[in-house]
Amino acid sequence: MPEYKVYVMNSQLGNVMLTPTDEGHMHVSTDAQIADASAIKVNNVMYNISAHIYLWPNGRWKFGSPKNPSEAWREPYMSRVGWVTMMQNRKSYEPTIGAKQKAREVLESEINAWVEGHPEAMAEAVKTDVKYKLMKARAEVAEKQAELLKAVQECESLEAQHRYGDGG
Repeated sequence: MPEYKVYVMNSQLGNVMLTPTDEGHMHVSTDAQIADASAIKVNNVMYNISAHIYLWPNGRWKFGSPKNPSEAWREPYMSRVGWVTMMQNRKSYEPTIGAKQKAREVLESEINAWVEGHPEAMAEAVKTDVKYKLMKARAEVAEKQAELLKAVQECESLEAQHRYGDGG
């Protein structure tokens, strides 16, 4: 797997981690293990977030894939901090519609500004993505070459058996 660089973006909701993976996708998240980006605060409630944001045809970064816009409402995935202790009551850890909408609006706006101010981050993501795809393609070529060699050897073996089997 490729090792994409993770950036911390200072948001008015709290710091979030941004992981650009190519020219049109990035992962947005918080992580309790990382003090600089452990949670966001929306309407005075702390949330963990994990989401995919994409570059849409209109040139704006938005949550949800432009390939499946009807599913975009699912993003961002958010859960109240400490939700593990609240598993019995699912509603207690899900965000309100208002909290989710506010997070979408604020983060989409801030991420668009961040991307404009960090072209080197996006260039690095593209470079990493191309290296990964090239490595993957080379591995596939090596696999196909091994399969081809095995098939050639099998053909040669069958030809030899045929030659020796009929006296010829």
